[in-house]
Amino acid sequence: LRGLTGSSRSLLTAALARETDRPILLITPDLSTAEDLKDDLLFLLGPRTAAVFPDPSLEPYRAQHPRVALRAARIEALAALADPAWKAALPACDRLQILVVPAVSLVVPVPRPEQFRSRVIRLRVGDTVDLDRLLARLVRLGYSGVPLVGEYGDFGRRGGILDVYSFGRENPVRVEFDGDEVASLREFDPFSQRSLQTLPEAVFLPLWEWLPGEEELAELAGHAAARGARDPVGSDGATEPVAEPPEAEEPEIGVSAGAAPGRESFTDASIAEALVEERLGSLEANGTLEGIEWSLPFFGDWRGRLTDYVPSEGILVVD
Repeated sequence: LRGLTGSSRSLLTAALARETDRPILLITPDLSTAEDLKDDLLFLLGPRTAAVFPDPSLEPYRAQHPRVALRAARIEALAALADPAWKAALPACDRLQILVVPAVSLVVPVPRPEQFRSRVIRLRVGDTVDLDRLLARLVRLGYSGVPLVGEYGDFGRRGGILDVYSFGRENPVRVEFDGDEVASLREFDPFSQRSLQTLPEAVFLPLWEWLPGEEELAELAGHAAARGARDPVGSDGATEPVAEPPEAEEPEIGVSAGAAPGRESFTDASIAEALVEERLGSLEANGTLEGIEWSLPFFGDWRGRLTDYVPSEGILVVD
């Protein structure tokens, strides 16, 4: 169809959603248009039926993380697409059918679906779980242990009780164990600590999109060992060139040959190795690294596209 203007685009998309009950990816030229269409669709279809998939809004080659709200919106949308069975345990996206995507967000890489799925934790009442391994896995997903959970990314353990505050929910979840068995799952108010409802299952999402696993860390180490001359992940998190620096006739004092002002060039392999070890240690301890989005090629072939998450029966609408 061509020539649709104003709310007619929203009416058409809403009709498709009602008639087909299939996931829909709606591509828009910009974020402003995406927000307007989302508001129209929510009015026509009801709460949580549509969401915007924002771009991370990162400045090129700056060592920074996307803002929490942007991370949450992206990770919740990826979870809803990666496995529709998770949606029942994620109130923020339990009815999500239409994902409105600004064009720039469509070209920004995302983790491959199989890698994203491997970073999600799903618990059901009656499951047998090694609690120590579960805690270690939460840490690898970016969570931090605290005495009392109060914000996204917190978890706290008191004996056989584990509290987890994950994206996808307005409130945290309390997991009670009877030995190694999940005895109960409850949503609770983090301020009053009162239970709000019992749950049959819970899904805990990663705090970061990009969480290198053992394969990706090994790829980074191998890449660095093969090239050796430059730090593959810059000291500020930005991608550094890996080629040998060009020779300069008279390098300035305090600046190595071939180095740009304000950037270090490492010709001593031992220094490069030490820096790589430092980066690897930070990644293993914290799960991710500020500015990792600009260093993705060094971790191997793990980048995917948003369209990889859309099932074969999904509908693509381009505004």
